[in-house]
Amino acid sequence: MRDRAIWKTAPPLWRDGLTGAVDLDRPAILRFDTDDFMTRLQASLDDPARRDIGGFVLRHETWRQPAAGLTPPATSQVPRLYHPLHGRFYLVTGGLVCQRYGVPDKAVHPGRDESVFCVLRRLEPVRATRVDPSDRSTFREFGWVPSGTAGRWVAAPGGLAAGEERLPMFPITYVDGHRRRMLATTVPVAARERYEAALPAEAVGPAADDPAGELALPGRARLVNIVYGLKTLCQLPRPTSASTLERFREATFFALVDLATFFAEELPAVWQGSATAGFPGILTSRLTQTQFRADTGAPNWLSALHEAHANRNAVLAELAAPPAPVTGISVDDVVHGVKDLGVTPAKDPLTDPFYRLVSNSLGAVQPVTVPPTGPPGPLPVTPSRLDGAVYAARLVYERPHCPPSHRLTISAPTEAFQLAHFYDPDAPFRQNRIVLPVDTSLEGLRKFPRAVTIELSAQLRRQMERVQAIKLKDLDEGNIPGERPLDLGLVCSLSIPIITICALVLLMIIVSLLNIVFFWVPLFRFCLPKAP
Repeated sequence: MRDRAIWKTAPPLWRDGLTGAVDLDRPAILRFDTDDFMTRLQASLDDPARRDIGGFVLRHETWRQPAAGLTPPATSQVPRLYHPLHGRFYLVTGGLVCQRYGVPDKAVHPGRDESVFCVLRRLEPVRATRVDPSDRSTFREFGWVPSGTAGRWVAAPGGLAAGEERLPMFPITYVDGHRRRMLATTVPVAARERYEAALPAEAVGPAADDPAGELALPGRARLVNIVYGLKTLCQLPRPTSASTLERFREATFFALVDLATFFAEELPAVWQGSATAGFPGILTSRLTQTQFRADTGAPNWLSALHEAHANRNAVLAELAAPPAPVTGISVDDVVHGVKDLGVTPAKDPLTDPFYRLVSNSLGAVQPVTVPPTGPPGPLPVTPSRLDGAVYAARLVYERPHCPPSHRLTISAPTEAFQLAHFYDPDAPFRQNRIVLPVDTSLEGLRKFPRAVTIELSAQLRRQMERVQAIKLKDLDEGNIPGERPLDLGLVCSLSIPIITICALVLLMIIVSLLNIVFFWVPLFRFCLPKAP
C-alpha cells in the first residue's frame, strides 16, 4: 500500500485548525509588516513558546486599521494584499504530507523530476454571484500563462493550463518533537498591473472527439483515483499480523475520507442525503440503502462516510485506536461493503458501475460547456471587475513520470484575495525620506524626468474647477451647481524634484505667514478689573 500525498495547511497552524480558527484542508496566507519577516517567522518556529503563528494569518485591513490579526468587518470584504513598498509581505504556506496516521511529511525527489510549486488563479464569478473558494459553483478558474512581457488568462477547470506560470516554493524546517517541514512562496503582488490588464477568455469545454474529454471535466480524474483506491482494498492480500491489519484499516479509513470529501465538494446534494430526481437521487438511494458492513447493525455507506469525514483531522497525531468507522472492522467487512456499493474488481475504473453512476450524477448537476464555434472572446467588464479581480493560490505536487491520474496533486484554493494598486488610497504607509536635488537651476531641473503621473477623475476635476464658487458644506453634500456635459478626467505628468521643491516653498510661505500673524501675541497683556 503506497502512501498517498495530500496537501494540508502549514503544520504550525494545525493546532489552530483543530479549534476551527483556520481551515486545515487549504493552504494559508501569512501576512507580515516588517522587512525581516523571514527572520521573525523562523524565530517563531524555533522557539516552542512562540510557535503559535496564527497571528500572522491574513486578515482584512486598511490604513485606518493597520494592526495584524484584525477581525474582518461585517461586510465580509475580500482581503487586499499590499505591496512591499507599503510595508506588507505575504507567504502562501502549506504542508505536503502522507495519508498516514500522524501525517508525516512527504519526501520530494528532485532526481525523479518531482517538484512542488504554486499557481495563481483568477476567480471569475458565475452569474454575478460572490466568489466563494470553498464552493466551485460560484466561480470559474483561470491560470496565468506568461508570454514575453505580457500574458493571458487561460481556463483551468481541472489540472494545470498549458504553459501556466509556476511560482517556486521553498522549505522552512523546524523541530516539534521531530523534524517538520513547511513549504512557502511569496505572492507576486508587484505584478498586479500585468495581471489586471489581461481579461480572461471564456472557458472552453473538452472537444467532442477527445477520448479523454470526460476526464477533463471537473471531478472526473479525481473520481478515477477514488474508485481505483476502493478496488485496491478488495485486491490486497489478507493481513497475516496485527500490524498489517492496522495498515489495512488505515488505508480503508483514508479511502473513505477521499470519497466523503469528493461528495462534500462535488455533489453536495448527495452528501446532504437529499433524494432528487435523476442520477443524484439514484446515487443517494444507493448510499443510504447499502450497508457499510456485512452485519445488519452497521451504518449505511452515507453514515460511514460522514463519520470518516468528521474524524479526518483526528489523524494529525498518533492514534491509540483507529478512528470511526473502521474501529474493529474486519477485512471481510471491507470487501463485502465495497462490492455491495457496486465497485467491481475490474481493472479499468471507467468500466466500473459505481464510477458510471457517480459520473452520470456529476453530469446531471454540472452541465458540460459547449465549445463555441468561433474564437473565445473576452469577458464583459462588470462593475465588480472594475473594483479589481479576485484571486486565489493553489499548491501543486508534480510527478511527471507517474501515470496521468497520479501525476498532479493539487491543493484546495487559498482564501480569496485581491491585489492592491501601487497607489491604493487604503494602503498602509511607511516612513519615507526624500532627498532634494543640489542643482536647483532651471537648466538643472529640466534634467529630471517627469516620473510622476497624477490621475484626476471627471468628478474631482469639476469639483476643483468650482471649489472657489461653493461652500465646503455644498462640496461635502455633493450639491455642486453648474454640471458640464464634458465628462473627462485629467492626467498630469510632473517631476518628483519639482514637486518637492514646490512643496518646500509653499511650506516656508505658510510658516512665514503664521509667524506674522502670531509672533506679536505674547506682547499683549490683558488686565481685567477685579471687585474688592
